Parts: sequence; C-alpha cells; structure tokens
Amino acid sequence: MRGIDGYSHADDNAAHGDLSALLAEAFHDVSVWERVSIRQVATVLANEARAAAGAVLNATAEHRQALLLALGERLDAIVKRPGHRSEMAFSAYSSNPHWQHQNVLELLFTRLLRKRAEYGERTLIALLGVSERHSGLSALAIVGHVERHVGDGPMSASLREALVTLKASRPQYHTVEKLHARLAALLTERGAASSTAAPLVPEDLQELFAGEHEAWLDGLRVELKEQLQHQDAWRSLLALAGAARERSRPTKGWLVDARGMVESIGVMPALTTLTRVFEAAPQVSSTNAGRLRRASDELTPADLVKVLAWSAGALAGEALPAGLIPALQGAAFAFYGRAPYVKAGGGCVIALGLLAAGGHAPAVIALLELGDHLEYLPGRQAVRGALSRAANARKTTLEALSRGAVGAQRKANGAGENDEAAQQVEASLAAALQAMGVGDMQLALRSALEAWRACKSAPLADLVEALSPLAAVGRDAIVGKKEERLKRWLAVVANGDPVDVPRLIDALDRDNQRTALEQFRALEGWSADPRLAAALCEIIEAPPYRHEHTWVALVSLLVGQVDPRTKPRLRSIDDTVHRRHEADPWRVELSALRSALEIRYPQERQLSARAQELVVELVALLPAQGKGDV
Repeated sequence: MRGIDGYSHADDNAAHGDLSALLAEAFHDVSVWERVSIRQVATVLANEARAAAGAVLNATAEHRQALLLALGERLDAIVKRPGHRSEMAFSAYSSNPHWQHQNVLELLFTRLLRKRAEYGERTLIALLGVSERHSGLSALAIVGHVERHVGDGPMSASLREALVTLKASRPQYHTVEKLHARLAALLTERGAASSTAAPLVPEDLQELFAGEHEAWLDGLRVELKEQLQHQDAWRSLLALAGAARERSRPTKGWLVDARGMVESIGVMPALTTLTRVFEAAPQVSSTNAGRLRRASDELTPADLVKVLAWSAGALAGEALPAGLIPALQGAAFAFYGRAPYVKAGGGCVIALGLLAAGGHAPAVIALLELGDHLEYLPGRQAVRGALSRAANARKTTLEALSRGAVGAQRKANGAGENDEAAQQVEASLAAALQAMGVGDMQLALRSALEAWRACKSAPLADLVEALSPLAAVGRDAIVGKKEERLKRWLAVVANGDPVDVPRLIDALDRDNQRTALEQFRALEGWSADPRLAAALCEIIEAPPYRHEHTWVALVSLLVGQVDPRTKPRLRSIDDTVHRRHEADPWRVELSALRSALEIRYPQERQLSARAQELVVELVALLPAQGKGDV
C-alpha cells in the first residue's frame, strides 16, 4: 500500500495504515493547505480530519508505540526524498504538499510523546534517533521518557550514546537551554564517561585553574591544601558542576547530593571554608577573568563559584558561620560587576534565596539590600525572583517575609533600641534649641538632622527643611561652565557639610545624564537627609533621564534616604508619567522602590512627649517666614 505522502508499506501494518488513512482524509483537498503556517497546522488538521486524528492520538499504549515508530520511518523517508532540500526552501511561498505532510507527521509525533507511557530501551533509542535527525521535533518530551525509564538505576552504553548524539545535534542556542541542562544532568548523574559529559576535576585540587592569576583563587587553593583529608569529598562536590553548569537553579536532587557531600566534609568546617572563599571574591580581577575561551567540557572559575554557592545554599536550616551571608552578598556585588563572573553572581543570589527559604532572616535582608543597590538589571531581577521563591517556600507573601526579617533584625539589635533612640532625639533637639538661642543656625540644623536620623518622623523632617535656608545664608550657588561647575560641585560634596545640601540640590544636572549619574554616585556616601529625599522624589515625579544606569543610581540613592514622607508621594505618582519610557525599566523600578520603602518603614516613628515639646519650642524661635513650613 502506498500513502499520499509517497510512503509504501505492507497492507497489514496497522500503524502505517492508520497514518495513511489520516493523511488521505486530511489532504483530500490540497488547496486548503495552501500558505498554511506551522502554527495553523493543528487547526486545519482538526477541521479536515478530526475523526482520524482523534483515533491516532487516543490509541492504546501498545498501538501508540507502534505509531511513534511508524511516524519516525515516514519522516525519515520524506527527508531522504531527492530534491527535498530545494522543495522545502520555497515551501512557505507555495502549496507544496510535501511540506505540509512533514508538518502534520511532526505534530502527531510530538502530541503522542506528551502522553505518559512506559517505553523499552530499544524504543527509546529509536525515538532519540528520530529526534536527532529532525530538529522540528520536541526532544524534551523524549528526554522525559528516558528519565523515567532510567530512574535511579544505571544507564546502558547504547542509551548513553544516543543521548550524547542528540545533545551534539542541538547547538547551544538560548532556545534549547532547558534541553541541554536536562541532558547534562542525565548524563552526569549516571556517572559516566564521555567527552561531552561532566567536566573532569583534577586529582590534585590545587591544580584547579593553574593558569589563572586571581588572588581569590589562590586563597581557594590554600584552603583546599589545608584539607587534604577531605580531598575526595571536595572533588565529588566540585564534580557536581557538570550538572549545574547548564542550569539557572539547582534541582532538589542536586541539593540533596551536595548536602551529603558537604556533610561528609563536616558542615561547619566546609561552610567556614566557603565563607573565607567568598570573602576574597571582591578581589576578582576585571581583566581576563575566567579565560572565556575554554573547551566545551572544561570548568571555568565562574562554574566553580556557582557550585560552591549552591552548596552553601543546600545547608539551609543549619547553623551558619556569622560571616557566610555577608560574604555571599559581597561576592554577588563583586561578580555582577565582572562580565565573565555574572553566572557566579547569580549563584550567590540563588544561595541567599535558598537560605532565606530555610528561615535565615539575615539572608532576606542581604537580598533586599542587593536589590536596592545592584546596578545590573538582570541581577536585580534575579534578586526579586529569589525573594519570591523564598516567600512561596515559607507559605507567605513577599512583603510579610521582608517585614518579618526587618523586624527580626531590629529585635536582634537590642530590646532597648527604641529607648536609646528616644533619648538621642531629645538630646539632639535640646542641642538645636540651645544653638538657636545663641543664633547658631548651622549647629541647630546639624542637631535637628541628628534627631531626624534617630527617629524619621514628619515633624522633624519639616523642622530640618525650615532650618535649612537659614543655616545656608552666605553659601554661594554653584555656577560655572559644565565641567567647571561639576568640579566645584564634587568639591562641595567632598566637604560633607549638610549645610550645603540646598545648593547641591539646585546644581543637580537635569539635562546631562552622565553628569547626573556621577552626581548621584557621589552622594551615595552621604547620610540620609529628608531634603535630599524630597528633591529626588521631585525628579522621579517628572523623570528627565532615559539612561538605565542613571535611573538605577537615582532609585538606589532615594532608597538610602529612607524618608517615610516619600511613601505617599510615590503612591500618588501617575504611572502614565513613565509610559514614554517603556523601553527602560522605569515603571518596574518605581514599583520596586515603593515595595522597598513599604517594607523598611511600614509605619512612621512617633516622637516622645518630651521631643514633641522641644519641637514646639524650636518652631516658636523660627523667624516668621519659616514658621509656615513646619
């Protein structure tokens, strides 16, 4: 019997007979298929041959296996047809039925594979071969069947060879990242030995990256040399990098394996070693970091750091060395600033997320701070993802998780913190009152600022703003040509005098983004100031900048001011203001900024009765033109 697609088969072959009948019914009117795109194939097939397609797709498990093998044979026959390549080259612009025959057969093959079934090894090898020869087929579905077939047991050499061949047939583009990750994990977890399997780890661990002249790698070599009795365990842990290299996050099985290997070294000794390694990460070089041009089966320093970070995250729930979380945070900052180590920075963020999910509140704080200050946009997105997954794991919301961590941090700082803050506010306001009594407005301003920083309440912020112009009398505006003005402005910033804030704000460049970026970064070292927070809010309400780095620096600076008065202002900003910036992360960052302020300052701090009395006395001493501002 010969099908409409040109394939000849025995009359008693039930699988091929069903496929021939389906194709005959679907293509009884070839004109229907003219100019049908790949996305439209399923709809047209359902319209032309619904019954026949349903019979094929709903076949029994035994018949389904025969159908898959038959589909593979027919697809092979189509691509072997003389002139197939030239026919396909113009298929999108013609009514060539061979193109649509292939599309229909590939659609049936993919849909049949989605159905759960138990296939033998010979069938799996045959299906892997079909997928390797036809890039239009879903290889992920076949790999899923292989994973279920192998389970935790060993894998035969024939099946491994078929997987290696499939992996080699799919170039490592971003569209097949998941396929390569699962194939790498499958080949690595089964142990094995092929040139495309897991990267090799040297017998002498001090030989890791021998050609790398990196201070932090030197420190790692020293650490490993001091733990000779655990060389095998460290080597096994590092060998997990083969399964981790293609993944963006570790699987549960990977974490279980890593935890077991860390426990064989000793949890606290291993974590102490990892802490020292990550503490050295900020020394990472900015040039030739990680030798980007490596063989495809060779580890890079970034692969190593990622696997070590994930290993630390696998110990969520254990007692941790005091410096581990700060070390991971510092390493994330350092690695995200060096292109060859970006994946290492992502590994540190994942590790902090795992620790946060395990109940370590300092890890939540570390992620919040990373999200506030990272200038690398994908890095901030990774931080948000890690926080969201941690919240889901704790069965709570992101805001509840963050507020709980902030509250735990404040509680850890000491139960008497509020009493001490109240005493500091009262002492600073008394000093301001005394300074105003002798006409020293500059000292009064500095004392009022100290009070506000101890208790960020609106009345104190208003008092600072009312004293600001009185203290700045005699301070000249910063003027001059562009470069000269910036030089003078930076010199004033370097003095660190809060009396200069009004003229610094007036001279912020709202036209040149590069100048503004330099100014925002220069102000990052300043202590929080309500006047600066108000000025930055005004810029956000009518954003003059489009450059991502300028915007990120602006947002980071505003978060650092932590003025509770900015919360209602940010809530009232109409998002339509930012629609003209859809190509940039403005609206996303605005939402993140609101969340950050809500988390850190869920409610405004209240002044003590004595502090309120002092504020009233200070307002009474203000000149008439300043009283309306408080």
